[in-house]
Amino acid sequence: MAREIVNMQITSTTLGREDHGIFTAFLTLEGDSIGVGFGGYVFTDSSGFGIAFIDGVLSALGVSRWEKLPGTYLRAEFDGGRVVRIGHITKDRWFDPKELAERYT
Repeated sequence: MAREIVNMQITSTTLGREDHGIFTAFLTLEGDSIGVGFGGYVFTDSSGFGIAFIDGVLSALGVSRWEKLPGTYLRAEFDGGRVVRIGHITKDRWFDPKELAERYT
């Protein structure tokens, strides 16, 4: 299945501990007839990955604070039904958590 880029909007965010006590960040995205999540990576290590993840999301989308993300439009790149990276709605700025994770392994 080919990769597909879809325009979406962030409807909500989570930054904190999930049910099992794992510190993480998550974006809920909605588009035409589709809703999906992005994130869910574990931020409990001391490598700096969590801060870099948050900064990568904010930088790519051109937003200064996590609290301002809901309502933001973006492009989501899908690969087999999963969002693999997100990008600014009009500028060529992308955030790919897999690329980021490779720098921290």
